[in-house]
Amino acid sequence: MKTRKKTLGIIAGTAAIGVVGAMYATKRRKYSGIKIKKSIVIDRSPSELYAFWRNLENLPQIVEMIESIEVRDGKRSRWTVVGPGRLRVAWDAEIRTDVKMK
Repeated sequence: MKTRKKTLGIIAGTAAIGVVGAMYATKRRKYSGIKIKKSIVIDRSPSELYAFWRNLENLPQIVEMIESIEVRDGKRSRWTVVGPGRLRVAWDAEIRTDVKMK
């Protein structure tokens, strides 16, 4: 079991490094190559949207690659995502700071 956890940790760490690297590379360029072709209006107050977003179990409804989020308590959760080639990666997350916008 320890080997599996270590392997998953390495995979999650590698994925995180890849995401950070992609974000860094995108920030440095003037144009990232991403075009928005459509927009939507969400007719809800900021507090309603925050409440929806803050309930982590709602996120798989709006982010396709998130397979599930299991909330353990008010700060800890277990995320499972499916990446390219149907690669499934899971990790434990902890909310360290929660800042509500007014």
